[in-house]
Amino acid sequence: MNNEGQSLPGNRRGTAGVSATLATPPPLREEAVQAHLHPAFLDSAFQLLLHLVDGQSPDAIAYVPVRIGRMTLLRPHAEARFARANLTRRGPRSLVAQFTLYGEDREPLAVLRDVRFRSVQLRESPLADLSSVYARAIPSPLPSTTLRAALPAIDTLIAACSATLIF
Repeated sequence: MNNEGQSLPGNRRGTAGVSATLATPPPLREEAVQAHLHPAFLDSAFQLLLHLVDGQSPDAIAYVPVRIGRMTLLRPHAEARFARANLTRRGPRSLVAQFTLYGEDREPLAVLRDVRFRSVQLRESPLADLSSVYARAIPSPLPSTTLRAALPAIDTLIAACSATLIF
C-alpha cells in the first residue's frame, strides 16, 4: 500500500458505507503475511473515510485516528483484499467509524469498532515562504583551558601495570 493509490484501486459508495478492493504491492506481500495484521491494511481501510466525508468537510481538514475502541482479529497473518467502512457518528471535530477487512474468500479478517478520528486543521506554515534553511555542524573538540601532559610510551605503561599486578 503506497502513496500512489495502489491500495484502493476500486471503491464503491453505498448508503450504509464505502467498500473497496485492496491491492497489495508485490514488495509488501511477504512482509504482510508475517504480521498478524499489517498496518498498511489498516491504513487502506482508514483511507476509505475520505470517501465517506467527501465534499462534506472543508478542504483544509484532515482526520487522524486517535483511538480504536475494539479490534477483533479473526484470521491473523492473512492478506486483506477488501475493506468496508461505516460512519457511525459525526461531530463538529471528530468522527467515529467501523471498519471490516476481508480476505480473498470475502470472509472477515478483522473488525474494528468505535474507531475515533479527530479533525486537524491544515494550515500553511508561516515558514513556508523560506525556500530553505541550511545548518552545517562541524564536529571539533572543545578548547581546553588546562595544559595536559602527553601519555607515556606504551611499553612504560605496560611495565608499570605489570609491576602492580600480583600473580
